Amino acid sequence: MFDPEELGARIRTQRKKEGLTLAELSQRSGVAVSTLSKLENGQTTGSVETIFKIARAMQVLVDNIFPFAPAELTNGRLLVTRRDGGERLAIEHYDYQLHAAGLIGKRMAPLYMAIKARTPPPIDEWSTHPGEEFAFVISGLVELHTEHYAPVRIGAGESVYFDSIMKHCYVALSDEEPKLLSVCLSEGSAMKSATENLFASAVSKP
Repeated sequence: MFDPEELGARIRTQRKKEGLTLAELSQRSGVAVSTLSKLENGQTTGSVETIFKIARAMQVLVDNIFPFAPAELTNGRLLVTRRDGGERLAIEHYDYQLHAAGLIGKRMAPLYMAIKARTPPPIDEWSTHPGEEFAFVISGLVELHTEHYAPVRIGAGESVYFDSIMKHCYVALSDEEPKLLSVCLSEGSAMKSATENLFASAVSKP
């Protein structure tokens, strides 16, 4: 379904971007150095569980690693994500659950988010990724900060839609951690995955 060499190149590129050696990635992920080496050299594709472990260790969505599926393989897909069944990633400012994590080649990244940040991080740590983002607040009160606009408050039942190339971050204003649904859409015919660059600049640097 995908080229093992392309998968290996993606893992190697992301690992080097994070400044990790094979041994360091092995220690973080629990995946043997020999397996990581075979993956990076295109000698194996590994299991989905192994890829998830590697993605978590590098704090990226698994979509950043899986190659984009050809169009002929994406014309009849369906995947249900059950309650609390999303791929989880917890970082300093947000807790994420990626829904439809196992669906390869999707153009949208549906994220269930809990906002932990109480003040905006430094602007060079704000998220920025090509495409568009839609956020619907499920509970609590959120303040969206962007580089071009004054902060916007959105409460339960309200939403915001914006160009996600703008640097942006979410801040919690309610006593409870606000929960929101964020759907990110990548753009461009050369797109390799639904979340290309999303976590490279956003999740690894909230």
